[in-house]
Amino acid sequence: MCARRSARCFPAGLHGRSEARLAARDQSVVDVEGTVSCLGRHDERALVATLRDVTERKRADAALRASEERLTLAFAGAQEGVWDWNLETGAVVYSPRWKQMLGYDDDEIEPHVSAWERLIHPGDIDRAQSR
Repeated sequence: MCARRSARCFPAGLHGRSEARLAARDQSVVDVEGTVSCLGRHDERALVATLRDVTERKRADAALRASEERLTLAFAGAQEGVWDWNLETGAVVYSPRWKQMLGYDDDEIEPHVSAWERLIHPGDIDRAQSR
């Protein structure tokens, strides 16, 4: 049960979340995500606190960001236009350079495969669809 002071500070239904870096017993650094919730009625409230180790997720996120940055720099340096198509949703990411190579501004081509289909030269439609 919350103390009276806590009950005033944490009304029922209140939720809080934050992340921190902590030193483990072996002096390694652990990234944690903490949540605090206050449950119950005004006369019987309880604080529920949880800590979750998110160290591996943070490392994976950092590695992914570094990889994406390297890929972005490589494409920018090569002046290549690229696109990525999600076959399940039809969503496409066209790089600004890809659009520029075709003479379009970045906001002129919507992020969907139908945009690419509309850009195919009429004489090439049969050949493009047969592959």
